[in-house]
Amino acid sequence: MKNRFSEILKACRKNSGFTQQQIATLTGINKMSISNWETGRFVPNIVDYEKILNVYGLTLMVGKLEERK
Repeated sequence: MKNRFSEILKACRKNSGFTQQQIATLTGINKMSISNWETGRFVPNIVDYEKILNVYGLTLMVGKLEERK
């Protein structure tokens, strides 16, 4: 099932002109994993997520978490 993350991931790859195989080679991640992430079947773990972001020159920004009152 597609989700916002999978749509963004696929758009980044297409806009960069890379194939899934090229991303796999650049990151050392299995091509099938990349395919599964782009289709929304699975999401990457934090280590693989960081590798993908590095390819596109992006960083992970996490908002400030506050305790509920």
